[in-house]
Amino acid sequence: MSNRITFENVRLAFPPELRFTPSGKAVCEVKFADQQRRKNENDVWEDTSDALWVTAAVWGADGEALAEAVDKGDKVTVTGTLVARNYDRKDGGTGTSLEVRYATVAKVPSAPKAERSQQQPAWGNQQHADPWAAKSESAPF
Repeated sequence: MSNRITFENVRLAFPPELRFTPSGKAVCEVKFADQQRRKNENDVWEDTSDALWVTAAVWGADGEALAEAVDKGDKVTVTGTLVARNYDRKDGGTGTSLEVRYATVAKVPSAPKAERSQQQPAWGNQQHADPWAAKSESAPF
């Protein structure tokens, strides 16, 4: 039985935390919430489920690279083995946290906000001609 899981397009809730073990090995932890959302009748996004908080750890050189590549609010895709870990709370009770072990984390690229608001699809704007629409005079066909 495999408990491998992928969280797609989740936003990091905090900046990545890079630490080093006593032996010098790097580990980068990222924390995110997985939550279902939908647009309501007023075309406004709303949460439709409770947040599921998850931590993922990436080790070694990959962890160091991740710490430099992502920041709070970035969209990422996280894949790994999902495990639940029990812990003792400060108030004397117990709690459970979810972790992704053996994780791979990939940043989902996006255009800067200023560029996104100015972009228009080429096929809907007469100022941008379709480069494939006109045949080149040098084309053999």
